[in-house]
Amino acid sequence: MVPSLPKAGGLLMSESLGFWIRFERMRQRLGQGALAKQVAIHRNTLRHIEQGRCNPGVATIQRISQVLGVSIDDLVKGQPWQRPLP
Repeated sequence: MVPSLPKAGGLLMSESLGFWIRFERMRQRLGQGALAKQVAIHRNTLRHIEQGRCNPGVATIQRISQVLGVSIDDLVKGQPWQRPLP
């Protein structure tokens, strides 16, 4: 299942970042619990990040990007799907 695309305009940075984290996680067929465990955060924290309800720190964003195998830049700009799956 692919998450629905964000509505145009008015997205906060955290909402956009969360959307692309979720998009890439689902593209790689990772569950929230599996990604959260690899990133060393609580599953609820990851859920809040994906929903744009939480602003993750730089270290957390870096760990998420490393585990997903995409750059931080790709997550921020919304381009993770342009890379082949790891």
